Parts: sequence; structure tokens; C-alpha cells
Amino acid sequence: MSEPIEVPARPRRLPRLGGRLRARMGDGAAVLLGGCAIGLAILCGTAVFVHQERSNAITVERQRAALLVYMFEGNLSRTLAAVDASLDAAGRQIVARGLSGRSDVPAELQALIRDAAYLRSVSLLNPKGDVVASSHGPNVGLRLTRIQLGLGPD
Repeated sequence: MSEPIEVPARPRRLPRLGGRLRARMGDGAAVLLGGCAIGLAILCGTAVFVHQERSNAITVERQRAALLVYMFEGNLSRTLAAVDASLDAAGRQIVARGLSGRSDVPAELQALIRDAAYLRSVSLLNPKGDVVASSHGPNVGLRLTRIQLGLGPD
């Protein structure tokens, strides 16, 4: 007769974690746990991306702010230089005519304001701080202190 065919025994496999997990919790729980792990990875990736974009935006805005400050500083310097030159010229004209033509001073100040759009009002003060002439009539007669003029304590 024929001899029986001997079937080799299956080698013993080591149990895998996934197999144990599936055995304990079922297939649905394993899928749920895998989905949570993938969701957590996506969330971490998104957080890193958002942080990098925020850092880039802050850097760009700081550069833009520095440029604006530089531009405003230049404009302010030019405006102050123009104001200084205008007031210097007006002061020289008034001094050259002398204080006897005091009634014409407000008219000259009005003309200065009209010609220099960067000036809103011009007033002349005596050494005590009294407004003796102004392009804005209600200012005449007011007394200004050194602190109000930004010159320090009286």
C-alpha cells in the first residue's frame, strides 16, 4: 500500500499587536484607533503649518512697518524743514518792517497760511508768552506757558 503522506507542521507564528488588539476590541475599534492616529497626525501637521505661516506674516509686517516708519520720518523731516523756512522768512519780513506795522501782521500771517498748506495757524508770542498776533483771531491775548509750548518748566 501506499504510505500516508506526511504533512509538515505549520511553523508557529509570533502574535502581532494588531491581532491581539482586534481580538480584544474587534475590527471596528481598530479602525477607529487608526483613524484617530491619522487625525492626530493631520492636526499636528496643520499646527506646524499655521505656526510657520504666522511667523512669516509677522516678519513681512515688521518689514512693512519699518518701511512706513522710514517713509513717514522722511516726510515729517521735509515738512518741518518747510515750516521752519516759512516761519523764518515771515519772521524776517515782520522784523524788517518793525513792530509799527502791527495791524498788518495778522494779514501777513493769513497770507502765509494760505500759501503754506502744511500750516494750520501761526501765532506770534512776546517773551512773556502772550499771543500778540495770530492768523486765528481768538488766539490773540492768550498766554501760553513754557510747558504748553514744550519748552520745559516755567
